[in-house]
Amino acid sequence: MAIMLPIEILQIIFQQFKRQADFSVLSRVCRQWHVVATSLLYRCPTLESETQIKLFCQSSEGARAYIQQLDFSTVSSWLTDEILLCLIPEDANSRAHKSIRSLGLANCNRLSCQSIFAFLKSCSLDHVLQEAVFANCLLSDQIISLLSQSRSVRKLNICNTMIQPCVDMETSHCLGPFAKACENLEELDMSFCAWVDEHTMDTICRLRHLRKLSIRWCHRVPIQSIFHIVQHLSSLQSLDVRHVNGVNHPDIIRFVLYLRPSLGEVHFTQEQKIMTCARRLAGGDVEMAVSG
Repeated sequence: MAIMLPIEILQIIFQQFKRQADFSVLSRVCRQWHVVATSLLYRCPTLESETQIKLFCQSSEGARAYIQQLDFSTVSSWLTDEILLCLIPEDANSRAHKSIRSLGLANCNRLSCQSIFAFLKSCSLDHVLQEAVFANCLLSDQIISLLSQSRSVRKLNICNTMIQPCVDMETSHCLGPFAKACENLEELDMSFCAWVDEHTMDTICRLRHLRKLSIRWCHRVPIQSIFHIVQHLSSLQSLDVRHVNGVNHPDIIRFVLYLRPSLGEVHFTQEQKIMTCARRLAGGDVEMAVSG
């Protein structure tokens, strides 16, 4: 017979278990244990195989209401539009996916931008979602507009993406919707995005809470835009400009650090081959060190 304890105590005890198999066993003891164990079992589901993702699709909407961290990147080879769309609840008032704080779709390049948009709409973008990873995905203006409306997203990774409609990889995109929204964004990764140019950087200048920015291999970004963004982003602490044209000399990096006293580190490529990290020391001096 199960011991009847307050739910708060059960949560503390159950959190000592780490394996999902343990939560599965605990959830079958009694109704009270089922509620607590299920919330922990689905908080961060493990998806590592085609079988696991098929079983996940069979889970109830009630169970998926407990999910806080959902990462599809480990099953990107099997994730299709059909699978993602079947997870979207028919009832708009369903609590499924409304607790997701971190969503990972890295390398899910079999997905269309339409299915990604539909799934995002089923999440609580306004108040709950804090981190979204779309590295190596196909995005759209609709997705960018939807993300820009979020007041809760703090970390966004859109590296090596294409944004439709576009003619090719280098079709410019200024991320226009971000200009008047997405003000709480703190970390943004746009590495390897050929569509990033000076107009994109002008939009990024409006993200006043941005602390970390990566634009590695964004070869269309002029050095003037680097100076401009450092001057405008008062909260900026870390900047990655590796393999950005013109930003490859220690004197330029020292000037960048001079422009923004809060900027703690700048990652850049010296002589097009040496990865270097410039860090501001406590006394104000700059230390140059080879990085990975």
